[in-house]
Amino acid sequence: MYVPDLPVQTESLKTIEAQIERKQRNLGGGSQCYSGESAAELHWFAGRIQHGRAEKQAAEEDIALAIAQRKQETNKAKTGLFRAKEEALKIRGTTNNKVEFVLTDARLKMEETLYSFENEAQALVEVRE
Repeated sequence: MYVPDLPVQTESLKTIEAQIERKQRNLGGGSQCYSGESAAELHWFAGRIQHGRAEKQAAEEDIALAIAQRKQETNKAKTGLFRAKEEALKIRGTTNNKVEFVLTDARLKMEETLYSFENEAQALVEVRE
């Protein structure tokens, strides 16, 4: 019985199918009875094709899973960015409010001080007169 031990990864599925077709042509088509060695070869090639198809399907599923995971991680990142921007806007609003409060307080103290100085200056002028 002929069983070549080529690794599956070195040949593509199309190459294996082409080899089967070539063997069938060399043996006179698919309707003829094959020798034991040729039948074993064809059986081996058919197994390789089936294995190749299974590997291809598994790879496609892995790719689809990776794409779905990438989308999920992208959505998580976008959500995190949105939350961070919202928090930054809140902090900025709070900061702006605090700044306005400090500026208003400083203006009031300035006006109070100016008023006090004006009153003292007027009192001094009245005392000198």
